Amino acid sequence: DGADARQSMEALVGIIKAEIPDRRGKRRGTTYLRRPIILICNHKYSPALRSILPYARQFDVRPPDPERTTARLKAVLAAERLSVVSGGTLLRRLVEGAGGDVRSCLHSLQFAGARAREMSARRA
Repeated sequence: DGADARQSMEALVGIIKAEIPDRRGKRRGTTYLRRPIILICNHKYSPALRSILPYARQFDVRPPDPERTTARLKAVLAAERLSVVSGGTLLRRLVEGAGGDVRSCLHSLQFAGARAREMSARRA
């Protein structure tokens, strides 16, 4: 729900608006912030983000093609020396179920891999 993020966003707005004081303690109008702050969110109109939106440059990114995501997940599994029993079908369903969210897919695969290692250790 983003309720816990509201204070974090307000802290970021404070950093963005902060000015560098000169040697006499007066503000010069120059902000401290010299580097971009990059935020990635699924719901940019969440109430928790409302305070930072006036300071943000927004980019809308479409989710990747499901076939491309499935192929990439297969490559990740191969690099980790893991496999999926039903191959691409299960991965395609995972991608569809996650709505194309790659982070969610990777998290699910990580959890499944840890669970599989735990089960094989019990059998041994």
